Amino acid sequence: MGKSISPFSSFKQKENNLTNYCGLILKLIYEDNANVFCEIINDIVGVDALSDRPEFSQQEKTGDKIPDLKIKQNSFEIIFETKINDWFYEEQIEKYIKQLKQSNKDCKICLLLTNEFRNEDIEHKFPNAYKDARQNDIEIVNITFQELISIIEEKYNKLSNIINKFVGEFRDFLDTQNLLEKWKYTLDIVNCSRSIEMIRNEIYICPNSSGSYNHKRAKYFGAYSNKSINDIAEIKAIVVLNKDDSNEIRYKNTTEKDCNLIKQAKQKLLDLNIEIFDNGTQVFLLEKLHNNVNFIKESKGGLFASKFYINVNKDISNIEELFKKIKDRKWEDRNDIQRIFD
Repeated sequence: MGKSISPFSSFKQKENNLTNYCGLILKLIYEDNANVFCEIINDIVGVDALSDRPEFSQQEKTGDKIPDLKIKQNSFEIIFETKINDWFYEEQIEKYIKQLKQSNKDCKICLLLTNEFRNEDIEHKFPNAYKDARQNDIEIVNITFQELISIIEEKYNKLSNIINKFVGEFRDFLDTQNLLEKWKYTLDIVNCSRSIEMIRNEIYICPNSSGSYNHKRAKYFGAYSNKSINDIAEIKAIVVLNKDDSNEIRYKNTTEKDCNLIKQAKQKLLDLNIEIFDNGTQVFLLEKLHNNVNFIKESKGGLFASKFYINVNKDISNIEELFKKIKDRKWEDRNDIQRIFD
């Protein structure tokens, strides 16, 4: 028997808790305004949710597979599979298709929810699952957390203040877990006055600790020194190396295997003769380094912090475009570069 969606989650696995929160926010919206809930379901999967009360359940075993979340009404049944990263596999999806075949609902949906899809052509990636689904009037829908929260936030004016507060907290939670696409437009500017030579070797390191060394996920890296940013790069990954070899990936912006990234980080430290800190070392693996940027800070004082974030405009999609935008520019004149997020 599955567990009910509840704010008092007892799950130990991160993905199970995440699924619970996704189900909880939808359940709260239904309790607040059933019509808005119907609109959201329709926006997500293209199904008209009727007025009968939906059932929400998590980790409910059906057959030989346990879906992360299930929402069903008389007219439809939706099975959610939630992943923090895009590592869905066909055998798993086919088991959900098998479950949905047994459903007597008019509309049956297998919904894949993750932070981003590495391969946009999901049908090409899972041809057998899609073929089986089509033959049995089952639809496979893929959606990101960014798309989910955006659909919900579009209903802002139709929801009560208290629910909108929860929606805001849900967005903040997704953001702190690096599950939103905001990172794709983020430039992490780091005070590197003592690390410029390291940056030229496409690496930056700092202790694995909280506070000033706790970096948000970002796509771009900017090395600040002597009142200017002269080096920018794309961040391939942040790898955490520990003395006991209990290594991990803090985050990665590439499809490369974790083991390869860890190997690269180790080799970088070895090449530069750098020892691992006692509490672990965060290794920024950089690529596509651009020098001589000359993005100058003319105002008084330095960076005033070890790091600073700029959210660049959405029309900047790669390091070359960012380089053209900020080269020989003044820090203070960045209004046409910086994106303001709601």
